[in-house]
Amino acid sequence: KQSSSHFPNLGKKGFSFAIPQKECTVHLVVKAFVPLSMASGANFLFIRDYNGKWQRSRAKFPAAGPLVLKVSKRIRPNCTRLRFGIQLAGNSPGDSFIIRDMKFFITR
Repeated sequence: KQSSSHFPNLGKKGFSFAIPQKECTVHLVVKAFVPLSMASGANFLFIRDYNGKWQRSRAKFPAAGPLVLKVSKRIRPNCTRLRFGIQLAGNSPGDSFIIRDMKFFITR
């Protein structure tokens, strides 16, 4: 279900919002604690859009410790799908990636 607003709404199945038909940029900002074993190129934030072909922007975790991580992506014309998330791989047993805050927003 899509809302009439361009801002995400948290529903039973996650976020739902109308994808703007005009050019815009979407942003994902995560305030988190990154353990040393996860401060590598294998772990990153991402945003993907689909207009017949997927395209992704990503931001690797630059260091360990408390960080504010941000990724932005210009949405292509005729985009029909938009996905965002966190790729975590290669961590050590017992490590915790702790999210303190997360924001997703759109600018024109």
